[in-house]
Order: sequence, then C-alpha cells, then structure tokens
Amino acid sequence: MRVIITEQGRSALDDVLSGSITPMGKKGIKSFYATFKNHKSLLPMNPLMGNQEPLLSEKYRSIVLHPLVKMIYSIDNDTIYIHDFWNTLRDPNYLISRIH
Repeated sequence: MRVIITEQGRSALDDVLSGSITPMGKKGIKSFYATFKNHKSLLPMNPLMGNQEPLLSEKYRSIVLHPLVKMIYSIDNDTIYIHDFWNTLRDPNYLISRIH
C-alpha cells in the first residue's frame, strides 16, 4: 500500500509546518512533524488506524497528530490519500468545505 499526499494536503501540511494555521511554536512543530512521519510510515501496514471522521462521509478517516491538528485521509484500493490537516480550533463548516 502506498501513501499519497494530495495537493490540498501538501498545502495544509506546509501551513502547519510554517506555523501559519496553528500556534504551536518551534518545539510543537518539530514534535508534530515527527508524529506525522511516524504515522505516515505506519499507515500502509494499518490503514484503518484512524477513526471514521464524523464530520465527513464514511470514506474519510482522521488521526489526531497534535492536540490542535488532525490529519484527514481516505483509502482507495491500495492507496491512502492524505487530503488535509485540520486545525481543531477552526469552524467545522469551513473545514468540511475544504474537502468537498
């Protein structure tokens, strides 16, 4: 199984790493990125490790990587697509609109 980060996902990841969407500080960003890399490497062996995302259709799953950030992904055949990284403090309707 392979993991692909979509264009939206890459943009959101860049925003998290730059600190522009989540106030984590340098230590928090470093910790978040280490957690992300770890989960990204585990996903192919355990693609259902995330929970079904209750704000989206059953197709989407999420994993909380930091108290302020969750990763949204889906599984399609032998591919895992990372769609977005959500700041958990944001308005859920805005976050949902980014996926649909």
